[in-house]
Amino acid sequence: MPKTLVQFRAQNLRLLEQLCPDDPAYIKAWLKQFDEQNGILAELHAKPGKTRGASARKAASSGRIRSSRASVHSVS
Repeated sequence: MPKTLVQFRAQNLRLLEQLCPDDPAYIKAWLKQFDEQNGILAELHAKPGKTRGASARKAASSGRIRSSRASVHSVS
C-alpha cells in the first residue's frame, strides 16, 4: 500500500501504462487531473530550462538597456 501521494501516483501510472498502452493521451489527461485535484504544481511537468532561459534572456536584455543608457548619460 502506498504511503505518500507520490507513491500512489506512481503506482497508478504503472497500472495505467499496463491497462492502456495504446492510449497515452488518456494517461496524460488522468495525470493532469490527478495533479490538479491534489494540488501538485504544473511546474513538475515543464521541461527544465525553458522558464529559466526566458527569464535569463529578459534579465540580460534589461541589463544591456541599462548599461547603454548609463553610457549615454555619462558621455553627455
